Amino acid sequence: MIVTGEPWTTVPARPVQAALYARVSTRDKDQDPEVQLVPMRQHADARGWKATGYVDRASAAHMGGRTAWARLVEDARRRQVDLVMVWKLDRAFRSTLHCLRTLESWEHQGVGFPAFPARFFTPKRRSQGGRGRRAPDQ
Repeated sequence: MIVTGEPWTTVPARPVQAALYARVSTRDKDQDPEVQLVPMRQHADARGWKATGYVDRASAAHMGGRTAWARLVEDARRRQVDLVMVWKLDRAFRSTLHCLRTLESWEHQGVGFPAFPARFFTPKRRSQGGRGRRAPDQ
């Protein structure tokens, strides 16, 4: 980091290296990973980050087919990326435990995992008809 005139203001010596991970299932036809990547690229660009996309076309359970994920994890281990972004947690992680262990590892390696402002659905109570609803935009 390069410290500027104000003690609380720092400027990175190089652009933040952001890894953007997208996964589409091979079972579902006509899925386009760009649906996931475009908003993440826009988010990264707005912050001046250098974004690199990692894309897999495989089911979540088929780790052998997720070569881009394996490459991303290795790049994070070697600190070639500063942070990792995913469209939704289920695109990257097989389970809550897999998510927790991976994020703990990245924390120890100094790799960030910022919250991406994606829309998500929450269940309504039965009295509300049991349909999902969109959370308010952030």
